[in-house]
Amino acid sequence: MMETLVNKMEDCGFGVSFRKRNRKTILELNRNGEKLPFYEVDNGWITTLIIENKNHLFMTKEELFTIINYYHQKDQKPLLIHIHKKNGVKGKTKEYLLEKKYVELESDQNWDLESYVKGDLESENWVTTKDKEEIEKSLVVLRSLNSQINILYEELPLLDRKHRYEGYGIDNNGFEITVHLEKTENAYQLRIVNLKGELLKEWEVKTKEEVQETISQWIRKNYQQQRVKSIVEPSKKRFKNYIDSQRLIREGEKLYQEFLEHFSPLEIEIIFALYYKRQIDYKKINNNYDLFEYEGKIIFLSRKSVTIYVFEKNGNEQQNMIEIIQQETEDELKEIFKKIL
Repeated sequence: MMETLVNKMEDCGFGVSFRKRNRKTILELNRNGEKLPFYEVDNGWITTLIIENKNHLFMTKEELFTIINYYHQKDQKPLLIHIHKKNGVKGKTKEYLLEKKYVELESDQNWDLESYVKGDLESENWVTTKDKEEIEKSLVVLRSLNSQINILYEELPLLDRKHRYEGYGIDNNGFEITVHLEKTENAYQLRIVNLKGELLKEWEVKTKEEVQETISQWIRKNYQQQRVKSIVEPSKKRFKNYIDSQRLIREGEKLYQEFLEHFSPLEIEIIFALYYKRQIDYKKINNNYDLFEYEGKIIFLSRKSVTIYVFEKNGNEQQNMIEIIQQETEDELKEIFKKIL
């Protein structure tokens, strides 16, 4: 195929050469002392072709599309055409593409592609309607991993997630992994690796439903395994984060022991996981008291006395808190008067 292209362009009077630079393969045409480069960038399951906006000045429309058609056929995958403009001018190349019914890729699609292809993408890309449809179908599947992980994040208190360039970092109740979803020639590869980059599990999936069901089952099963482990080896990570952020480090151990009088170590960790996910009703009163609502209970944390009060949410909670504040204020005043009288 390359030989055919070279012969065609030589018949049109061009000198033809290929060279590589970093991740780009450069096709350079030369005619009448003018160099006309075309930059092919391999972005994994798509290809980007960067065209200099001046090229149309030295090539006919037919010659230009001989090059474009070559790249369309070369790898049989979607081709993004980016016109490298100068001073904001794209010249005739854009008009030629419109004549051939090319459409501009939407900005949100271009943005999403950045997360699902290799390397960086240029903005303002042009595609055939067929390639646009293929990209849209692929993005539906690729996006499904993100949406399912968000669902799991909302449902599983001790699951944390972080979007990374190479995938999704998951802290599954202390078990840290990275989840990858990549498009292959005919399907998608879903992989789970540990922090050392070692492959733990791999599946070939073809639909968004397969992606969501597969990752959901694996993470939920692993979550339950880690939950059992956390009963034996309870974590204090989120509690400590709260204590540190609230400048209660010196009171931390006493507060933890106060919590243990009412909750198990696992429940304590869940309470503060929900706090950080903003999934628990939390209020601060006069900077001296923190109020949490958890499973029908009011957790009233006094910074004054470094004490945890827990009572049912049954309509009397406001009066209970008023009485606690009044009593602690009275006790505080008594101590003050002892010192000065």
